[in-house]
Amino acid sequence: MFSLESLAIHKFRGLRDVELRDFGRFNVLVGLNNSGKTSVLEAIATYARPLRPSEWIDVVRRRDNSNSRAVLLEGLRWIFPQQDERSDKGMFFAGETKISGNGSIPIREVVAQFIELEGIFDDNEGDQCRSEDGILDIGGVRRGARLNLKASIEGSQTKLFGGMLRREESFQIDMWEGGRGPIAQNAAGFSLNVATITPFSHRIHNIDVEALSEADFADTKQTVVDLLQIFDPDIEDLDILKRPRSEPVIYVRHRRLGKTPLSTFGDGMRRALTMGANLAMVSGGILLVDEIESAIHSAALESTFRWLQEACHNLDVQLFTTTHSLEAVDALIAAGAAPEDLVVYRLDRRDSNTEVKRFSHDMLRVLREELGQEIRS
Repeated sequence: MFSLESLAIHKFRGLRDVELRDFGRFNVLVGLNNSGKTSVLEAIATYARPLRPSEWIDVVRRRDNSNSRAVLLEGLRWIFPQQDERSDKGMFFAGETKISGNGSIPIREVVAQFIELEGIFDDNEGDQCRSEDGILDIGGVRRGARLNLKASIEGSQTKLFGGMLRREESFQIDMWEGGRGPIAQNAAGFSLNVATITPFSHRIHNIDVEALSEADFADTKQTVVDLLQIFDPDIEDLDILKRPRSEPVIYVRHRRLGKTPLSTFGDGMRRALTMGANLAMVSGGILLVDEIESAIHSAALESTFRWLQEACHNLDVQLFTTTHSLEAVDALIAAGAAPEDLVVYRLDRRDSNTEVKRFSHDMLRVLREELGQEIRS
C-alpha cells in the first residue's frame, strides 16, 4: 500500500470535486496550462502536513518568493476558493478548503479555513509596523488572517461494530501583516515526510545545501552522487564547504577538475542534485516535482528517470510530478517502470469543472508507442 492510494480535492484554489484514484508509485499529471496540475501538488503537500501553517506559507512562497507579510497573506487567501465566499462589499473574506483521501497514512480528511481579521496594535507592548512609504507607525489598525486547520486521523483501534476509530486534531493561528517573529509556526500532530521541488528550486542556494546536509546525515548522500554521475562520470563526491565571511557552498569532487563549485556545472546538474537530495530526505514519504523535465536535456531524461524509479523503490518514496513534455512521458515509459508503478492523469478544465482521465502503464504504451497519440489534451 502506498502513502496515498486516492485523493479527492473537494475545494482547493480553482479545483472542485476532483478525484484521482488508484495511484501508483510514479504519478504524472499532464494537461494544458491552467488545468490545475500545480494545484494538485499543492493540495497533496497540505494534505500530508495537515496541521502545519508553515506548509501553507511555503505553498505561497513557491509561487511568489516574497518576505512581505502583506504579500504572503494575500497569496494565502487565494489558495481558498473565491467564488460565493464574499457577499457585500466591506465584508471580511472567509474561505474553506477540503481534501480527503486513502492510503497507508492515517489522514482521511483535511479542512482548512481562512478568515480575514482586523486588529489594533497594542501600544503598551510596543508593537510597531512600518508602512509601505517607510513611516513608522506605533499603534493603529492592522490586517491579518486566522487559519483554522482540522484533520481527521484514523487510529489503530477498531470500533465495536467494525471500522476504524477516528479522532480529530486541530490547530489555530492568527497571522498579522505587522509585528515581529515568523508569520507562521509549526504545530504538533501527524505529518508525513514530503518535499516539493519547483521548476526553479535548483536556483535557490540554501535549499540545495540544506537538502544535501539532510541526505548526508541520513547516510544517503551516495544516492545523490550516483545520480550526478549519470551527467558526468568523473564526479567522485560532494562536499559542503565554507570560506571565511561567505555562506556554505556545495563543491563537486571531480576527477579532472578537482574541487569545483556546483554552480559551474550549469542548471541540469543543479536540478539533478536538488531532486536527488530531496528524494533521499523524504524516505518513506512523498516527493512532489513540478515540471520534472525542467533543466534536464532530453538526451538524459530516460537515464535520469531510470535512476529515479530505482531510488524511489529503494527509499520507499511515492512520486507525484507534472510535465508539459511528451518527451518526458515517453522517457518515463522507456525507463522500464513496472506496469503497476506508472500512472498518468490528464486534467481537462471544462468551464468551472476539472475532468480527470487516468492512463495505466499498459494503456500508455499502446497510445504512445503503437498509435503515437497525443495524451496531454
